[in-house]
Amino acid sequence: MKSYLVDFENVKSKGLAGIEKLCEDDRVIIFYSDNSDTISFEMHCMVMRSKADVQYIKVKVGGKNALDFQLSTLLGYLVAKELYTHIFVISNDKGFDKLHDFWENTFEDAPSCKVYRTQNISAAINYAKYNLPPIEEPTEEEQIADEVKDIEITQTAAEPISAEIKVTDTPADNIAEEGVIVVPETLIDSFREEQEHSAEDKETDLTAKVMELIPEIDENSAHTIADCMENSQSKLELHNALAKLFDVDTTGKYYNAVKAEYVELHKNDTAKTSEQNAADDEEQQQGQPKKVDIAMKKRLHSILDGIATPDEFSGIVAQINQSMTIQQLYINMIQRFKKDRGRELYNAIKDEYREYIKEDEVKPKRKRKAKTDKATDAKADTAAALPEQPDGGQQSVLERLKASVGDKMTDDEINEVYKIMANSSSSHDLYLGVIKQFRKSRGLTVYNYVKGEFRQMVASAKGEGS
Repeated sequence: MKSYLVDFENVKSKGLAGIEKLCEDDRVIIFYSDNSDTISFEMHCMVMRSKADVQYIKVKVGGKNALDFQLSTLLGYLVAKELYTHIFVISNDKGFDKLHDFWENTFEDAPSCKVYRTQNISAAINYAKYNLPPIEEPTEEEQIADEVKDIEITQTAAEPISAEIKVTDTPADNIAEEGVIVVPETLIDSFREEQEHSAEDKETDLTAKVMELIPEIDENSAHTIADCMENSQSKLELHNALAKLFDVDTTGKYYNAVKAEYVELHKNDTAKTSEQNAADDEEQQQGQPKKVDIAMKKRLHSILDGIATPDEFSGIVAQINQSMTIQQLYINMIQRFKKDRGRELYNAIKDEYREYIKEDEVKPKRKRKAKTDKATDAKADTAAALPEQPDGGQQSVLERLKASVGDKMTDDEINEVYKIMANSSSSHDLYLGVIKQFRKSRGLTVYNYVKGEFRQMVASAKGEGS
């Protein structure tokens, strides 16, 4: 006889896979709660066809891990009755593995019943039959965590070549191995020398050009600036790289001296990336998290009342408002509520969240016209976002910025800050936008330069509105 204790709140219908294979002597006890009280129609049919004795226990969720405690308590009771050869916990929660360790190693005269955890009933059947630990599939949270790690890690390695490459001086006619590319070593050496000389010549030319543009600079500094120019993906990135090496005045001077040469150096890159930039701009404009409406709040209340405190409920709504995907929601919940509590609350709302964001997928997305004049469109977007101000107030904000910080910031930086100010509703929004654009060190300096002007702009807008 075998018993299967199903943590349905954790595994849902997938955990019952294989229930149709059980016999009359087997017993299945399904622990469920208000958070997980639905089953797929297909699985319901399998349960009805099963010969096993199937029981249901509804758990009153009043605290953290309430279901786990009640399931573990019943497991101990069933072990003590000595009716079963195996008792399986059906769950993805690896914490239940400690029950196996406890009953296997703690008592010398412990009952002979085997306690084990698997992800579904089918895996438990195979374990009982062959006594082999099952190969577990990663849970949804583990898959998301792996995706998060992939996002955080910058992958620089190229794709591996499927064929084996051999460097040899042997003529190709004498090689009969399949899938082997034969490259004479002399050709490899010649190619290396060519590449090395080409790279060295290019680097020397750029360093010489920097020394020509900035006569007073030494060769080492010129070489460093040349590296920054070659490796920066944008003018702003170049400026930020220089700002890490030199003081504010020197940074502005050097940047203005080499800016035109940088544009010339990367002019071929612009054509290659313009289409991708347009796509990124369109995605950035269209991609906004869906805000929680009244209907969604009511559905969240029906799920979370009795589980989450009022403060937690407000925090959950805030995380949904900031999330565009299920992966983002998981990350935000973990950051907001810490690992265990965040995962518990995430599991409670994830199905409802999926349905909520699917509601917009059926609506056709309006295509935006591709930008043809980036500078013109940027000014138009900025003007639309800025609060209306009397007497040409929008233009005066930019003019005042240039007058107050023109000697400390480049024109490109001022224009970027102006756009951030236009899209900020508070000083906190401004701070986050500037830090994101210029990184922490330079961003903090820039924020201190412009925060007074921003407050004056907001005050003027409120005065006009009243």
